Amino acid sequence: MTLMEYVTKFNELSRFAPYLIDTPQKKNDKFIRGLNHYLSKSVLPFDNESFDRVLDLALKFENKEK
Repeated sequence: MTLMEYVTKFNELSRFAPYLIDTPQKKNDKFIRGLNHYLSKSVLPFDNESFDRVLDLALKFENKEK
């Protein structure tokens, strides 16, 4: 699954359990835990950033991985 496919699925499923991502930190934690090992390890130091920043970094790391 590509990162963008994961983001789409993450956003779709998040609507069913909004209490799991009701703070920026919770949202980042859930998102990062669902990434593959390389991406998760790469963006984990930035988990206190905004979700958009974490996503942007994950996209950059994914492109670097290819």
